[in-house]
Amino acid sequence: MTNFSAQLKALLYKQWIVWKRNWCGSLMEILIPALVALILIGVRAAVTPSDLAETSYTNQRYPAFPPDFSTRQFAALPRCNAKSKVALSPPNIPITLQLKTLFDSLNYTTKFYQNGLEMDDFMKSEGYGETETICFGVAFSKADGTNFEYSIKMNATGNNNNNNPNGPSPIPNTFFGRVQALKFQDQSTIRKYFQSGFLQLQTAVDNIILRLTTKNDKSAIAASVNSLRLPKWIEDPLPTSLQGLLQFLILMPLLVPFLRFVYSI
Repeated sequence: MTNFSAQLKALLYKQWIVWKRNWCGSLMEILIPALVALILIGVRAAVTPSDLAETSYTNQRYPAFPPDFSTRQFAALPRCNAKSKVALSPPNIPITLQLKTLFDSLNYTTKFYQNGLEMDDFMKSEGYGETETICFGVAFSKADGTNFEYSIKMNATGNNNNNNPNGPSPIPNTFFGRVQALKFQDQSTIRKYFQSGFLQLQTAVDNIILRLTTKNDKSAIAASVNSLRLPKWIEDPLPTSLQGLLQFLILMPLLVPFLRFVYSI
């Protein structure tokens, strides 16, 4: 124990001598961390957190989607041009046959594909758009009478919805089948699904599925867009204010000891 204490004292004394020989660098080892701390305290004092009250994802009310399959319900759907068709897959199953009947009554031209992959391959083909395009489509990957899985595909490049006086409605990206995350107050994303007719089409498909499974033509789903409340929370802009500077402020106090260590080698 005595030997250890003597060695420790000798090492500390040596370090004190080295520290006094280069007092300027040693002083910087103390001042720079203090300066960084003062900068952080100043930024913290200037940028204060805000208490946000409970709010909503959207402050706009959207009408309910009636399950009556009327022309009014599908008014938001794109008006397909002469070479655009409504794609359905697979053929010759009750659900897609009923969808064909529905779209035929709305003056759309339908075309069957064997599966959704064939539909995607056609949309990615080199000659796509020269003679024929897909206006929008519904592809079922499972439809065994009790279990249904399907995807809706909207044509985001060839949308020619003339019903919108402000021009073509924004179309959500449905090609990759990913779920789009809705951020708080992100009303533009909600409008895409509503104004493009996506939600109206989904409501119609779900109603047909319900009537097929229940074998009751009067079964109905009256869907609507409801406001999702966001609980009160604290918004702290400090990370945004320090963006790009945080790494520099962390490295500054370590720089002088590192340089002194390299210099002493």
